[in-house]
Amino acid sequence: MALALAAALVLGPTPVLRPLAAYFAGATRALAGGRPAAAVGWLEAALRLDPHLVQLHPVIAAAALSADDPHDALDHLEMADRLLPGDPARTCLRGMALQDAGDPAAALGAWEAEPEACLQRADILLRAARSALSLDDAERYRGFLQSLAALLPADAGVQLDLGTAVAAADPAAGLPILRQARRLAQRRDPLADDLIQTILEAQVQGPPAFVLARVGQTLARHGRWQPAAWALQRAVELEPGYVEAQAYLGLALDRSGGNGQSWLQAAVVAAPNAALPRTFLGYHWQERGRLDLALEAFLLAARLEPGNPAIAAELGGLYEAQGDLVSAKAAYRTAASLAPQDASFWTLLAEFSLRNEIEVEALGLPAARNAAALASDQAAALEALGYAYYLVGDFRMAERFLVRALEIDPLRPETQLRFGLVRQAQGDLPGARAALLLATRLDPHGPVGETAARLLRAFDRGT
Repeated sequence: MALALAAALVLGPTPVLRPLAAYFAGATRALAGGRPAAAVGWLEAALRLDPHLVQLHPVIAAAALSADDPHDALDHLEMADRLLPGDPARTCLRGMALQDAGDPAAALGAWEAEPEACLQRADILLRAARSALSLDDAERYRGFLQSLAALLPADAGVQLDLGTAVAAADPAAGLPILRQARRLAQRRDPLADDLIQTILEAQVQGPPAFVLARVGQTLARHGRWQPAAWALQRAVELEPGYVEAQAYLGLALDRSGGNGQSWLQAAVVAAPNAALPRTFLGYHWQERGRLDLALEAFLLAARLEPGNPAIAAELGGLYEAQGDLVSAKAAYRTAASLAPQDASFWTLLAEFSLRNEIEVEALGLPAARNAAALASDQAAALEALGYAYYLVGDFRMAERFLVRALEIDPLRPETQLRFGLVRQAQGDLPGARAALLLATRLDPHGPVGETAARLLRAFDRGT
């Protein structure tokens, strides 16, 4: 950009060189200081002063893109196309702006129109792969990753992404790539390890559909929902009556932005006595705000698998959302009793009590103690115990456990909010303000941040 600014100054002699020089100097300082939006302002001022400096349009477009303003970038690129000779580099930039503006299909079209200029660059190949993933285009996704891996053969993350994409279509072909990713990684990657083990074990145990289904389930466990859906889709194509694969496919489609309802309902019909399809159908309705249908699905799942603590916990959340706190407490208690060595269910029971201030001393505090005893290295469990002590008025113990939680995870907004409340109760208003302010910054648009902001406003009114 700095070279382009210098060229614009040299190649565009005008009677207003001195003001232009000031604008260009301001833009250069802004770019050097990491303030691209300010640079856009300086450059647009220069262009208004001398509209003949049309070569500034692509420079401004690049700065606007860096300033997270893709629409302004596109406007300047359109002007550049009208006033300047064609330039493949500008097409590459347009693709980036289109992607940032939320049009991945148009972005891919731009880059593929100039493959030699655009698709030989690692940054654009990475962007192209993300666009293909968002468009559910498995073939193009794999192709872009293969090109990227050829450019960056020592990048463990690229090799892992490529390995998962290939394994979702052909598990055996994905194995050597996943092994390469594991060799390149500075530390062991759980996804690579799990996928390799899954493929090796499944190849011994069953046919190709079984291997693909297991690969899909492993990808789902690690949150790789789109490749998981591709693997599971292939599994049900190979074996149309594969109920477990149908259920996981429905879940993967839901979690990757699609709609898995038809697959989930088909699995429920095919296996009416299986809890898994009904559990996933419950998630489907829950995520769409149909709590009545979600509750129905989870109740049926609980009858089919009464010893599953996760189902009981989901019932607790649904009852609580509907205001039935008596049933919610019973469900959360059931979940904790079914898995007494699992801190997460004790934490859920504790948080239910603390959130609703129900039986804090008799229910919430003991549950939080159990969670903290089982998971003394987990911030959520320690935070729950600290907040329980706060609610029963033991601020010294509350501070002790919240400080320990913050030592583990200082960027957890819930802990900062609760620590601010303890500091306030102790009369340390500057400390309370600092914690609450950090909570607002860590969760600027979420409920925790809003609560912290409301408390800060109350502080201001009080002072």
